[in-house]
Amino acid sequence: RKMYAPKHARQTFTISKSNTKIRHGVSKAETQWLDRLNVPERSKLMRGFNGKIMIIDGYDPVHRIAFEYNGDNFHGSHKSYPTKRNEIIPWLNKTPNQLYGTTIERYNFLYSMGIKVFFVWESEYKAGKTLGRFYRGPGDNLY
Repeated sequence: RKMYAPKHARQTFTISKSNTKIRHGVSKAETQWLDRLNVPERSKLMRGFNGKIMIIDGYDPVHRIAFEYNGDNFHGSHKSYPTKRNEIIPWLNKTPNQLYGTTIERYNFLYSMGIKVFFVWESEYKAGKTLGRFYRGPGDNLY
């Protein structure tokens, strides 16, 4: 497993809610991005996504904005996997298409609750191309 794991250091912590423990990893780049945007709440718990607890990276309760930093490997970036969209990633046991589909489902769920989603792809942020953009609703692709 270690040979497939990302090489950058991740801060991990455990959140306990209703006797449910959730491990949540936070990368240095994600922390820098949220700091740059002055996001007031970090690692916000939300209930109801496929009957599970969902953690969003950041949240602004005044404007009802969720902030999501999409790691290329964990969200099935088209740039990281341009030709191997249906091949299983061994250390995640899912395909990039499945990961991308789950990300779209998360965004649609938040959108349906009236929460705006502001997101960025890891590769675009690190390249200095953008700070992110808002998800426009069902039918919007993330590129």
